[in-house]
Amino acid sequence: MVSSRGKWWAVVVAAVAAMLVVGPWLVILLVQLALLPLLAMWLPYLKILPTLYGLRRQQLLVRHGARLCGIEEALDRSADPDEVRRCLQELDLLRQRLRELARQFPAEIIPFRLHLDSLRRAAVEKLRPVATSAFGPRRRPQRLFVHAGVERRIP
Repeated sequence: MVSSRGKWWAVVVAAVAAMLVVGPWLVILLVQLALLPLLAMWLPYLKILPTLYGLRRQQLLVRHGARLCGIEEALDRSADPDEVRRCLQELDLLRQRLRELARQFPAEIIPFRLHLDSLRRAAVEKLRPVATSAFGPRRRPQRLFVHAGVERRIP
């Protein structure tokens, strides 16, 4: 009994012998006859590739958009500074991932990056009163109102 590897080598040896005896045109003809049906079989599948690429791109965008919405909801309902810091860390990780995706399809990433930046600013603003309360209450600068040469302080 001959193994499949032995059959393969027999085909290769026969092809080389045919090329030496008859010439290379016969081997090229045989290869073309073998490859054309395979190409004809795979052609419909090759037409699907752009659609599959578009679906994959859309799936990535939806996943990152959902993650961004989840972080936004967590920021809206959080009052704890530690939770806000954790959301800031998640925003930084998401920013890195979006930066990597921006190389593949930059036009679709721009709204995500703008939204991410606005969320980041809001989170930093949410943390700002916490940071200043450690040094005491914030004092409002006193404003002076001058009318008819008389200075008055505005509370």
